[in-house]
Amino acid sequence: MNASARHLLLVHGPARIVEWTDPLTDAREATDVVGACFEHDTDRVLLDEAVLPPAFFALRTRFAGEFLEKLQTYRLRAAVVVSPAAEHGERFAEYLREARQAATAASSTAARRRWPGWPANDPRGAGPRQGGAMGPALFFGLRAPRRPRLPIPRPRAPLMTTPIPATLIPGDGIGPEIVDATLAALDALKAPFEWDRQIAGLGGVKASGDPLPAATLDSIRRTRLALKGPLETPSGGGYRSSNVRLREEFELYANLRPARTIIPGGRFDKIDLMVVRENLEGLYIGHEHYVPIDGDPHAVAMATGINTRQGSRRILEYAFQTAVATGRKKVTIVHKANIMKALTGIFLETGLDLYEKKYKGQFELDTVIIDACAMKLVLNPWQFDMLVTTNLFGDILSDLVAGLVGGLGMAPGANIGTNAAIFEAVHGSAPDIAGKGIANPIALMLAAALMLDHCKLPELATRLRQAIDETLNIDQVRTGDLGGSAGTEAFTKALVARIQNA
Repeated sequence: MNASARHLLLVHGPARIVEWTDPLTDAREATDVVGACFEHDTDRVLLDEAVLPPAFFALRTRFAGEFLEKLQTYRLRAAVVVSPAAEHGERFAEYLREARQAATAASSTAARRRWPGWPANDPRGAGPRQGGAMGPALFFGLRAPRRPRLPIPRPRAPLMTTPIPATLIPGDGIGPEIVDATLAALDALKAPFEWDRQIAGLGGVKASGDPLPAATLDSIRRTRLALKGPLETPSGGGYRSSNVRLREEFELYANLRPARTIIPGGRFDKIDLMVVRENLEGLYIGHEHYVPIDGDPHAVAMATGINTRQGSRRILEYAFQTAVATGRKKVTIVHKANIMKALTGIFLETGLDLYEKKYKGQFELDTVIIDACAMKLVLNPWQFDMLVTTNLFGDILSDLVAGLVGGLGMAPGANIGTNAAIFEAVHGSAPDIAGKGIANPIALMLAAALMLDHCKLPELATRLRQAIDETLNIDQVRTGDLGGSAGTEAFTKALVARIQNA
């Protein structure tokens, strides 16, 4: 056996195994695989170090913490991480052969205990410990309630069947159309959401005189989870942005805006960026007023921007944790501290200090001024991996980044708080095409994928993203904004067929 070969061995129930030979580059990939183990009623997971990032083996890192947390979430009873030295390559091959035999043995528990490197005592004991002929090994004891033995299920069974309450806000304009399309995709996936449909935006004004009716807010307080279409803020009448109000009401301090190339061959190809935007502070919050002079009521316009140490640290900590958990190699702090020395200087200063104290060595940290960042994103976006910035700058850069991958029709958004999360398409309500059946629903579908990730359903999220990719690139079914001729309904039918036939 080649000593550099990569192996992940999954033992399914009493008599089934699978070997995984691709390297896992981050926590998300690793936990997706663990999710598949849970789906197959797996009791044991064994991971060769060659498929894991080096950071995993330093247990103090957040990768290991994230991974173990997901193991507990999926209620796997035990996991062993085996680190065979190069000279044990042939021994590892023998280990795999014995594992195959053990997986088909009538007494699976006894057989497993004969495997090299497996604890001689109760396999639900605690670690870490040193392995035998296998070389160094780490053993994690995870107890969980006994689950009834089931036949090996179909590979595409959902990971969770417990209903998840969630608020659904169709929104205005094309909102109901793209929401219906997204629900069709989620239904095809058998996603376990239990929807509480509510109104907001112009519909809220007509129904109750408020773009955010009390019933809608109460629903989100109860479910702590929402998927929403675009909302239109009525002009005149003194209404504030509904999106800003939602962020403030539920303290949704983090705005995630991923941008990834789905349709290859464009001007900017192979883009995979994440913008993390502070959501509650800065100039964007809209604290403004006029100063009248000499009879002109709008003679002077003033805006107040406030950034706090606590708010800056909270979003920077979230961004850094996300970077580690998802395997991002580089984080760039975007600021304007050369001019706005206090307002954005505090953000930059807090980020540099946090990195030095807690995250140095886990990823590369860079800083860039906002105007230079905008230029560099157009000239060479591949130099960036994750951008973290203040509210107003994040609003601008996230749309710029969306333009690199096809526009706002391909741009999902997630608003994350301590006690709630709201997922959305970030484009507008497009009233000029509402009801024509030509809207592109991909942005909201990708937002639903983020929602599935958030709800610890990564396999369903991966299947949804894969179906979108294959519908666009294999079936060549695309809406008009992407150069195709399909309407919303035709695209949705093609996507649902992809999901059902996968």
